[in-house]
Amino acid sequence: MVRTRCGSEQHMATQVGPDDGIEATRLKVVVFFDLVESSRLMSSRESATIKFLQDAFAVFRTASERTGGEIIKTTGDGALILFDSATAALEFATGVHKAVTCIESGLDGTLAFRAGAHVGEIFPRDGDVYGHAVNLAARLQSVADPGETCVSSDVYSLVSRHSRFAFEALGGRRLKNIPELAVVYLVRETATPDAQQALRRLTVVTVGGPGLRPVFDARPAFDARPAFDMRPAFDMRLAPVGYLALNMQETESLGRLCALFRPGVPEAEARRSLGRVLRQITGRYGGILRRGAGSVGLAREVVDVDLEDLETRIRTGQVDHLLLRSGDWPDHILAGTDGIGASYAGWLNVARTEWRLRIAQALETCLDRFQPQDTEMRDAATALLRLEPGHELAARALIRHYRAADNPGAAVRVYDALSETLHRRFGIKPKPATLAALRDVALAGDREPAATAQQLLRIQVMPFTASDDGSAGLLKSLRSQILASLACFRGWIVAEGEQPDDRGGTDGDYRLQATETRLGARRSIALSLTKTESGRVIWSDIVALRSDRIHAVQRLAVARIAATLEVYLTTDRMSSGRSDPTHGIVDEWLRAERLFWRWTPAAQAEAAECYRALIAKAPDYAPPYASLAAMQNVQHIVRPGAPRDRAAGRVAYELAERATELDPLDARNQLAVAWSAALAGDFDKASIHMEMAARLNPDSPRTLISCAMGFAFFGEHDRARAALDHSLTCSPLLLGYQWCYAASVYFLSGDLEAALIAVNRGRDHIIDNPGWHAAILTRMGRHDEAGDAFRRLLGAVRPAWCGAEEPTPGVVYAWFTGAYPIRRPQERRLLEFRGPPPG
Repeated sequence: MVRTRCGSEQHMATQVGPDDGIEATRLKVVVFFDLVESSRLMSSRESATIKFLQDAFAVFRTASERTGGEIIKTTGDGALILFDSATAALEFATGVHKAVTCIESGLDGTLAFRAGAHVGEIFPRDGDVYGHAVNLAARLQSVADPGETCVSSDVYSLVSRHSRFAFEALGGRRLKNIPELAVVYLVRETATPDAQQALRRLTVVTVGGPGLRPVFDARPAFDARPAFDMRPAFDMRLAPVGYLALNMQETESLGRLCALFRPGVPEAEARRSLGRVLRQITGRYGGILRRGAGSVGLAREVVDVDLEDLETRIRTGQVDHLLLRSGDWPDHILAGTDGIGASYAGWLNVARTEWRLRIAQALETCLDRFQPQDTEMRDAATALLRLEPGHELAARALIRHYRAADNPGAAVRVYDALSETLHRRFGIKPKPATLAALRDVALAGDREPAATAQQLLRIQVMPFTASDDGSAGLLKSLRSQILASLACFRGWIVAEGEQPDDRGGTDGDYRLQATETRLGARRSIALSLTKTESGRVIWSDIVALRSDRIHAVQRLAVARIAATLEVYLTTDRMSSGRSDPTHGIVDEWLRAERLFWRWTPAAQAEAAECYRALIAKAPDYAPPYASLAAMQNVQHIVRPGAPRDRAAGRVAYELAERATELDPLDARNQLAVAWSAALAGDFDKASIHMEMAARLNPDSPRTLISCAMGFAFFGEHDRARAALDHSLTCSPLLLGYQWCYAASVYFLSGDLEAALIAVNRGRDHIIDNPGWHAAILTRMGRHDEAGDAFRRLLGAVRPAWCGAEEPTPGVVYAWFTGAYPIRRPQERRLLEFRGPPPG
C-alpha cells in the first residue's frame, strides 16, 4: 500500500497484505449485559441471585442460538455476546430484556439487566476478546436504565432506517476511559409519533457543502444510488456548522471562531457579525447548535454528518459511487469556503487530509473482510486506487479480483498503472508479491523507470515475527499503527518490507524490525532500528504487552516507538560525517537544526546561512522556511534586549506562511505560523494553528513540547499538560531546551515542584532559564534563592546584551517579564518578583 498526503510531494509508501500471513481482526457488533444492583443482591440474597443468573444465562443461550449470537463469556453478573448483524443484536437484547422479567427469582422487585452495543474490530485471544469496541459497549451499558439498551451512533446508523426499532437520542456523552465523545441512542422497540418526529434529524453536508438536508429523505439506506455528489448543497452561512461538524472538539470558543471566520476584523465587530450568523442558523434550522458561555457546539443528538455516515457504510461493505467516480472528493469537502482566510484554509487542509485517511482506512478493512470474487472487494480496491494510486495492497486485491473474473487484460492494466505511479512518485517498483498475483497473465515488458526527484530518507518496516499464530492479529494491528504514526513525520518515507527501488535494490536507509517473545503469560515486543549500510543498531527497546489493556498499551507502544525514532534517527543523521548525495538536502537541514538547538547567537547565525542556502538550492523544500521563521521568533531571547518590531514579525510570518503553502501537513510549519501569530498578539489564530500542529504529529516530542508551551501561554492549561504528559510518557529523553519549555508549562499551571525539577534539568540551556528559576522560587517563598537565580540571569545576559539601554537589573527584569506571548494578564504577573535584586 502506498499512501500520500495531499498538498505536498513528501509521501509515505507502505505495504501490508495477506501475503504477510497475518490473520485479520474481526468486525463484530459487541453487546455487553450487566445485572442491575448485583452487588446489593449478592450481599443480601446470594443463593437466590445466583439461581436467577443461572436461569438468565440459559435464556441468553437460547436467544443467541435463535439470533445468531456468540456468547463469548459470562462475567458473574453479566455477559458479552458478539453478532454479525446489528439488527440481530437488538432483537437479542430486546428479547432478553422481556424474557428475564418472567423468571421467578424469589427476590423483591423485578430484576433487570442493562445493555450496551457498539460495532467495531475485536481481538480474539485465548477464548476472550479485547479491543476498543468491547470497552465502549461496556461503557454504553452503564448509561442505560434497567431493562434498556443503549447503542453507539455506529449501531444507530446501521439499523435506524430499515428496522422495526425506534430510537431516542440521548446526545453526546463523555464515558469513562473513552477518549472520544460518544453519541448515544436509547433503543425503543416500537416507534411512537413523538419518537418519529424527534428522529427527523438533519445531516450536515460537507462534501460539496456546506449544507444541511433531512436524514429521512426518499433515498433508502444503503441504496446503490449515490448518497453524495459534488454539486454544492452550498450555503456560505453554514460554513461554521461545517467546521463544528468536522472539528475534533465538542465545543469551540467564539474567539477562535471569530479568528477563523472573521480574520482581520476587530474583535467586538467580529463577535457581533458571527452572533448574527449563528442566530440566523438557529432561526432557520432549529436547535442544531448548543450555545454556552463564550462557546458553541453542534447538537449531535439531532445532527448527523455526511462523512461519518459514509465511513460507517463503508465498514459494512457499501462503497458509495462518489468514491468510485473520483479520487479528488476530499478537495470538495466544504467546497467554496477556502477563501475565508489563511487560518481557516490551513484547518480545512488538515481536515480534508484526516478524512482522506479515515476513509482509506475504512476501505482497507473491506480488503480484509471480503473475498477476491466479491463486488465489495472490487469496489473497495477501486475506491482506494482512486484515492491513492500507489496503494499496492488495493492494486493486488483488484488484480486478484480480475483474475477470478477471468479478465487478464484488466489485471495487467492495474499492474501497469501501479508500476508507473510508484516509479514516478517514489522511485520504487511493485513488490514481488504483487507481480506474483498476476501468475499466468502475460505482462508487457518492463519500462524504464521515470526520473525521480531527490528522495527522502527511507525506513523499511520489516515483517514482525510472532511467537505463535494466536499473536498474528495483535502484531498486525501494532504494525499498522506504527506505520500510520511514522507517516506523520515528514522527513522520511516508510516502506513495509523489501520494496525494490528504481535501481533494483531493496535496501532502505534504515530497517525497523520487531520480534514477539513470551515468558509464561507475559508477552513483549523486542524492536530495533538498524542502519542498513553498516548494519549498526542505532536503537533497540523492549515493549511489554498486556492483553487486559490491549488498546491503551498498543497506543503507548506506538507513541514510544515513533518518538524514539524521531530522536535517534535525527541524531544519527546529524552526527554523520558525510552527506548521502541522495539525501543531501535532508542531511544539510538536520545539521542546521543542530546549530539552531544550541540557542547561541553565533550558532543560530550559522544555521540561518545554511537555511538560506538550502532555500536557494531547493526553493520548494519547506523545512528551511519554517526553521528561519522559528529563528526569527526567538531572536529577542537568543539576543537579549534586541527589539522585536513589526517588520521582524512580518518576516517571520511570511516565512511561516510560505512553509505551509509548500507543505500544510507538516506540524513544524503550523507551529511556525502559531508562534508568529502569538508574538503578534493574535492568540485565537495562534491557538488554531497550535492545535493543528498537535493533531498532525501527535507522537513527536519536539512538536508536543512546543505545543504544550504555546497552550500554557494561551491559558489552555489542561491541553498544555496533556501534551506535555504524553510527550514525557513516550519520549526516551528530552533535550535541554525542551526541559526549559516544560518548566514554563508546569509553572503557569501551578505545579511549582514539577516546574523546579524541570528548570533544573534545563541547566540554563536557554539564556532566560534563570529568570524562570527565579520566578518559580519566588512563588515558593524562597526569596533568597530567587535573588541568586536572578543574579545568574544578569550574569548570563549582560555579555550577550543587544539592547540600546545598559543591562541594569531593572532593564533586564523588564526584558524578562515582557518577553513572552502570555495571553492572560494575571498569568503574566506570575513572572514578576517583588522587585529585582540589586546588582
